[in-house]
Amino acid sequence: MKKFACVALSTALLASMLAACGSSASTTPAASSADTSSDTGASSTEAAASTRAAADGSLHVAMNTDIQTMDVHKTNNDYMVPLNIFDRLFEIKTNADGSTELEKSLVEDYTVSDDGLTYDFTLRSGVTFSDGTPLTANDVKYTFTRMLALPDSVQTDYASAIAGAEAVMDGTATDLEGIQVIDDTHFTVTLSDPFAGFLYELATASCSIMSEKNVEEAGDQFGMDCSKTIGSGPYVVTSCQPQLLGRKAQRAACGNFHRAGFFHHEHDVPER
Repeated sequence: MKKFACVALSTALLASMLAACGSSASTTPAASSADTSSDTGASSTEAAASTRAAADGSLHVAMNTDIQTMDVHKTNNDYMVPLNIFDRLFEIKTNADGSTELEKSLVEDYTVSDDGLTYDFTLRSGVTFSDGTPLTANDVKYTFTRMLALPDSVQTDYASAIAGAEAVMDGTATDLEGIQVIDDTHFTVTLSDPFAGFLYELATASCSIMSEKNVEEAGDQFGMDCSKTIGSGPYVVTSCQPQLLGRKAQRAACGNFHRAGFFHHEHDVPER
């Protein structure tokens, strides 16, 4: 479990560096993980990414290998695009002095029981996915249940601490008992054992929150077809060549983004 905590923290740090829309007008967006790839296991797709912010506010990113999928449950390498189109319950904030701290993102408030097993979460109200569908606690439960149940999931470690995870993974249960939805903006997560690094895991790319409606409607095309892969994050991919995601120009634009202080950017991935 300590190993997972270290991976969670380093991946969360990567997430904060890749935030596409910066927290203020003076912030230069970053899309390269060259400085952190050795800690996160990121592929050469991110490590070799070349990024520049143009004077008109656009962000240009060039990659030397193809993105295989935008579905974070099926990859532990191609995080650059998912980090910008999906949101997570928490993010890691990097301060001016280089220190980091956990910052609430989709979560508006939370409490932890005295025994460290039960987390009560309140989601921000009014958050929507880019197709206008409201983001609810049901989407959160769906995301973690899918992470465990998907036959080719490579991210089960990030939900394995949740009570009932093993039963979902081995197919003896379809309901993840450790997550209880109270209403659209309230849910609880119960762990099998106390785990101090749990909130930091929720800030990793692996724990990006997906739209149940979008994933189910997209089927096998989720993560492969840009038009069928959406999130609640600052960017929406509006064009790409599905079989070669990294080779055709991709344009993304900040839409109905919930975090205050974020500003509009667009980025293109030039065709090679």
